[in-house]
Amino acid sequence: MSLFKRIKNRFGKQNAPAIYESLYSFLTQLGDKEYYYILGYGSLLNSNSTKVTMSDAEDCGFVKLQGYERVFDMGWGTDAFLNIRKNKDSSIVVRKWKLNKEDFVSYLIREGLYEFRYNKEHDAVYCINIKYYYKSNILPSLNYIRTCVAELDEDKLDNFWNTTYNRNGEKTIDYIRRIF
Repeated sequence: MSLFKRIKNRFGKQNAPAIYESLYSFLTQLGDKEYYYILGYGSLLNSNSTKVTMSDAEDCGFVKLQGYERVFDMGWGTDAFLNIRKNKDSSIVVRKWKLNKEDFVSYLIREGLYEFRYNKEHDAVYCINIKYYYKSNILPSLNYIRTCVAELDEDKLDNFWNTTYNRNGEKTIDYIRRIF
């Protein structure tokens, strides 16, 4: 079954037109493949979190995504969640996953508020929020941070803390030190 049919089946006839409008161009360029690769920079750094919605995801290891830093600038309620923003002097450690079509559709749904981009260097899709849910008065969810960093070794953890900021520009690690 094609990727577009899978999306239509998952969203239903009523919601499919909106999904098609926002994803059609990107997915057309990406093409209908047997497998897709994605890059995770937040909760998708954690295999347990990934497997909740993408049960057959295959871990391809950690790689660096050049030209970005993490920022807690979107969220719901009082908790902020991760996004990325351009920074030519930065590179972030991300986790690469191989997904079958069903899991790729699950990824698109899970990250539905984001825009999807393609990284040629890693032949992988990643997401970035440039439109929705920016809030200036929210702070990182400590449970979410725990999920993000749970499987990182010392070097990857150092990269996470050195490239992750709160909406107000404060490094997230400094915020955590301040509140504890």
